[in-house]
Amino acid sequence: MDDCVNPSSPHRLSYELQRQLTTAAAGLATLVTGRDDTGVQVIWTSGGTEANNLAVLGFAGARSGPLRIVSTRTEHASVLAPLEQLQGQGAKLQLADVHGSGHLDLDHLAACLDGGADLVSICHVQNETGAIQDLTAVRELIDRHAPGACLQVDAMQSFGKSDINWQAARIDMLSLSGHKIHGPGGQGALIVRDGVELRPILFGGGQQDNLRSGSLDGVGIRLLCLAASQIIATRPQAQARVADLNKRLRSGLEELTAAVRFISSEDGSPYILSFTLPGYQGAVLARMLTERGIHIGTGSACAAESKTPSRVLTAMGLTSDEAYGALRVSFCPENSETDVDDLLDAL
Repeated sequence: MDDCVNPSSPHRLSYELQRQLTTAAAGLATLVTGRDDTGVQVIWTSGGTEANNLAVLGFAGARSGPLRIVSTRTEHASVLAPLEQLQGQGAKLQLADVHGSGHLDLDHLAACLDGGADLVSICHVQNETGAIQDLTAVRELIDRHAPGACLQVDAMQSFGKSDINWQAARIDMLSLSGHKIHGPGGQGALIVRDGVELRPILFGGGQQDNLRSGSLDGVGIRLLCLAASQIIATRPQAQARVADLNKRLRSGLEELTAAVRFISSEDGSPYILSFTLPGYQGAVLARMLTERGIHIGTGSACAAESKTPSRVLTAMGLTSDEAYGALRVSFCPENSETDVDDLLDAL
């Protein structure tokens, strides 16, 4: 029953849970920043979508006057949707192009920054393609073209799996999600550098310094932090494992058909491999595969019901037909060579 108490209540069990959650926040902050003296605040959220919304809308709410925002054409919907909402309210929003590999067009990003910016929002590892953005290069462009701009990073697909370089990139806000690191669903966090001012987007009891009202889930938060520490500790072995599986699938697909087109670049995250098979609908193949117990995606899992081609893939230059044909395989260390071979046999 001790785990079910409200940490905001005025009794001994609540005080003990508060202490544990303070320790959990300090531990997570160290894992993200790489330092014990982190200089950040951890805001617990219900997942990645809320963390991204709080970063974007909370930042905007703390400022007066026209807001200038720079982002990219391949952001997750949980970033792009609030950005477009702010644009509808008068903010100036510019979206930088990407190359066919999914990597940012840094020249176009620089041009977008030339007019000045208050907020720069970047997805570190793209969820549909695994493309990794160079956050240090982004910060260098910010310093050159829009000094003082706040850098917000969507690290849902990179935390625990890729180098984030919090210090070198001088990240101001970073969002992460529990279920992306084998933690519980419905848990996330926004890491905010000291000095970055936010306004709440949820209102109620004023918990978490009035930045995110609502009773905290002590069990879920501690499980999130346990998953975070475990994925960091085992990262070298896990990364090598999934890289081998990714390479095995690439080779197998090339042997299967010369027509395969890889959407994910070889220097992207090994945890994601997207490809398209010309002449086939990705959604049809995915349904046939799941009937055989093989479960893969066709793009963003958050937009699986969309009737339009992926805007991420069309931004990379794919045609609508190619985008509709896309399949996305997500790897984890628990996958096996047999899993890969079963997928190839089924295709």
